[in-house]
Amino acid sequence: MSGFAGIIELDGGTPDRVVLEAMLERAERHEAHGRVIQDGGTALFGSRNRGQSAVLREGAKRHSDPIELLAVGEVRLDARGELVDALRAQGQPADSSLPDIELALLAFDAWGAGCVDRLLGDFAFAVWNSESRQLFCARDTFGFKPFYYTLQGSRFVFSNDLAALRTLPDLSSELDEQALGDFLCFGFYLDEQATVYRHIRRLAASHTLSLDAGGRLLQQPYQRLEFARTVRYRADAEYAEHYLELLRQAVSDRMPSGPVVFELSGGMDSTSVAAIATADDPDQARYLAITTDNSWQDPNDHEAELASLVCRQYGIRHQRIEAGHDEDFLAHCATAQPYSWPFAATSLRFAAAARAHGRVL
Repeated sequence: MSGFAGIIELDGGTPDRVVLEAMLERAERHEAHGRVIQDGGTALFGSRNRGQSAVLREGAKRHSDPIELLAVGEVRLDARGELVDALRAQGQPADSSLPDIELALLAFDAWGAGCVDRLLGDFAFAVWNSESRQLFCARDTFGFKPFYYTLQGSRFVFSNDLAALRTLPDLSSELDEQALGDFLCFGFYLDEQATVYRHIRRLAASHTLSLDAGGRLLQQPYQRLEFARTVRYRADAEYAEHYLELLRQAVSDRMPSGPVVFELSGGMDSTSVAAIATADDPDQARYLAITTDNSWQDPNDHEAELASLVCRQYGIRHQRIEAGHDEDFLAHCATAQPYSWPFAATSLRFAAAARAHGRVL
């Protein structure tokens, strides 16, 4: 994950660079590949990864004076080829070699808020228009990428790391009792925009957020899965054939050209994805399967054993991560918000093992 943050002074003041630097530093669980800070006048954007920020300067198309668009976020796009073709049709200088964040920025320039209907993948990003002093933010359909924010008077601050926001001077530590009660009862927040802290909110999945120069903030849903259409076939085999076609397309859209990591349990779904992804690929070295193994505590847990059989069948290198060790839970206590899934503690070692091999899981 790539840590990012932004500060916008709605009263026209100058954002505090020291505060932004502290936020980026606090996003310590995120990888860092060339920190970059972008100055948009009354807005200041920063990222721990140079490949997750972008600037678009234009003027020749519609205006005599250049417009500067700043973008920062964590973006991983699928079906890039289709998106590049659509952008070129709109006159955008899109190229398949561009980082995902730059493609997202070009999409916003082409379609405005409607860009989210064109983006397939996992993303949380913000775009600042320095001329109109308007902010646009978006979060992916299923909310895989987090986006947190707070409005302190005339200052709007955001990040994909809750702990980064907690470094803000004078930010209240008051807990949201309703959200905390929901978590204790159900294991999640009934209010999708809530966090455990009363004064920190989150952008809900499949939503956009807009903020104008007057401080008016609006969240809007942009996509909902539709189940109205019914598909009818004459034989069961035709349903299976259609399903397999869709599954192959879904896997293909999300496959990068480089290393790939599978979270493999040996069950039906993860095995199907691994089998389709590795089919007829002679470069088996780019694949690694990782399994969370709890068999040392539970003899009835056979996931690692089943995953090993799958890996032998398809020639995939296999790595086991033992779950349930005390040190995992102690390390996980440092997170900024609680998790109801016990194996989340082991996910820190799982993520480190995955990152050591590649960037796509």
